[in-house]
Amino acid sequence: WDSEPNDHLDEPDEHIYGTILVVDEQERVMERIAKALNDVGDLSFLPGGEDAADRAREKNFDLIIVSLTMRNTDGLRVCSKLRTYEETRNVPILVMVDDGNTKLLVRALEMGVNDYVVRPVDRMEFLARVKTQLKRKRYADRLWDNFHLSMQLATTDAVTGLYNRHYLTSHLETRLQATHESGKQLSVLMMDIDHFKKVNDTYGHAVGD
Repeated sequence: WDSEPNDHLDEPDEHIYGTILVVDEQERVMERIAKALNDVGDLSFLPGGEDAADRAREKNFDLIIVSLTMRNTDGLRVCSKLRTYEETRNVPILVMVDDGNTKLLVRALEMGVNDYVVRPVDRMEFLARVKTQLKRKRYADRLWDNFHLSMQLATTDAVTGLYNRHYLTSHLETRLQATHESGKQLSVLMMDIDHFKKVNDTYGHAVGD
């Protein structure tokens, strides 16, 4: 566990809610999970299958719970594929493993799963771990949105929304390099509006913008 303080995890539990996918072949287990997580998530269930990871890409999930003890589906393979797909690469994965199956758990952690619960599962511990992963996902999404906003503000004009000169200087260099490597031509178009000062003088700078 991370011993450093996590201010983003101080969010009240009543505000925690997300979309959760559960991959497990046992119908009874899924029924118990549905009951335990009814108040914290919009749940979807998949009864295993080698295409489980592919089907997980069809929706933006905040958490994916995978059983590692399915008989007809390799849970580790599902986790591995989830980590390779762009749509699910950053989605937290919580695995369920039988008590004593340390080797299986270590392999899952090595491939990047975020947390685990050991069967028989304690309901309160399970709920707490799910909420923690939902909080971390929400915090990560917030950081990503802020990053994109900062990049947008740094590279676009606030009035028109068009890319600015700062973006041009970096992007044009990349395009010139690609043109040199591919041997293809590159065109640059420059436009100007004649006597634009008359627009500002007549109608004001707001209209001019």
